[in-house]
Amino acid sequence: MLSKLLYRRALRWQSAASSEAGPNKPLNEDCVLLNDTVELAIVCDGVGGHGNGDLASQLACKYLGDACNQQKPRDGEQLRQLIRQCHQHLLDHMQRSPDTAGMATTVVLALKIGNKIWMAWAGDSRAYLLRKGKLSQLTDDHSFVNEKVTQGILRREEAEHHPMAHLITSSLGGGINSLKRIGTRNLAIKPKDRLILCTDGVHAYMSEKAFEQAASQSAQALVQQAIDNNTRDNCSAICIDML
Repeated sequence: MLSKLLYRRALRWQSAASSEAGPNKPLNEDCVLLNDTVELAIVCDGVGGHGNGDLASQLACKYLGDACNQQKPRDGEQLRQLIRQCHQHLLDHMQRSPDTAGMATTVVLALKIGNKIWMAWAGDSRAYLLRKGKLSQLTDDHSFVNEKVTQGILRREEAEHHPMAHLITSSLGGGINSLKRIGTRNLAIKPKDRLILCTDGVHAYMSEKAFEQAASQSAQALVQQAIDNNTRDNCSAICIDML
């Protein structure tokens, strides 16, 4: 009876974030946002190759955070609509400010609705679940190499070291057709679950075992491990605990 009561009560959301430029980047183009009142977490990774990546990630975080503050989405379709609106917001900004043309960002967000976590993403920033010490990936990368793996053209091991490993196939901003895919899913949460959101500057620079060990500690431990491994990118992570 006690076990059933535990799962019926609303689980408490507790989050922490870490974000660093990394040892090989002069500017941090990532942006993270936490709102424990709304129970929202966002990680955006500005696409450096297009310029103004830092502005793109900041604008996306602010737009999504403000929108969820005003009216919290209730399901996956509302989240997809919110992502599409954010994409249009960046396009509108580029139209008003031509010097920011082409700016883009990935996004992965988590939003607690009741005793479920809803996730939405575009690009290769990821969400993971750490449950009872076991790590599982919750999102799939919108990337060139992941598409080739799905098609059977590349093996997973080849994709990790492919020269186009960081080429994303869906993003906010960039161009009118850049948002090719929006991923959404929900997860029934349990006490002591830990959700991790991170950029590829973290997950692409350590083994699954090293990631699991660092994720069991803190967001800061994940970022520090990426830095210790000489990440070539900015590195950001959020850890969300269900209490």
